[in-house]
Amino acid sequence: MRGIWSANFPEMTDAFGTIPEKASRISEVKLPANNVIENFIMRTATLQDGKCDFDNLPKLKKFFCQSPFFSNFTFAKSTELEILYATAPTAGIKLNADLGNKPNLKDVTFTNATLSKFAISNATGVVLKDSKAGAIAVEFDNIPAVQAAQYIGNGAARSTVKSITLKNMELTEDLLVKIIKRLQTSGGTLKVKSDLLTVKVKAELSAKGWTGSPL
Repeated sequence: MRGIWSANFPEMTDAFGTIPEKASRISEVKLPANNVIENFIMRTATLQDGKCDFDNLPKLKKFFCQSPFFSNFTFAKSTELEILYATAPTAGIKLNADLGNKPNLKDVTFTNATLSKFAISNATGVVLKDSKAGAIAVEFDNIPAVQAAQYIGNGAARSTVKSITLKNMELTEDLLVKIIKRLQTSGGTLKVKSDLLTVKVKAELSAKGWTGSPL
């Protein structure tokens, strides 16, 4: 991970350094109700859900975390969020990355992790190419179609995903077929606009043991 930090996120190296890396045993963080925190960088294996209100970071722009022991990655008030990076959750807990409306989001990177849900809306400039974590449920709304396809079809998600919802993006029959062909799970559901559930798409879904559902 240190290589990734150095190449893409110098903030991580600035905070944690190299060997020996810095860590902490922080178990609770109390945030002011009207906080203006823009950058949040942490490495802790003891901070659990309910011990820091990450949904109350209205000015947050960058969030970096190694070894989180909390699953909530929703950042409800952080509509200015630009970069999100998390790796290697403690005890293998699944992360809930139900991000919702994040119009300024540029880069989301999850590695060495599994997401119970990965949802993003209105992030028209987001890049997901470095997200290697699989997700069980994927919901993308108004993000670049190529990013959605790359995450689902080329990453770990293809071996974990059981539910895919894609809307308000420039999808084509060919792109959907490519995504479906790469899926390594069965019994899943794909939700897209009804006109995208063509004979060819339905046939590919059937071959994978998946079903299509119109939005």
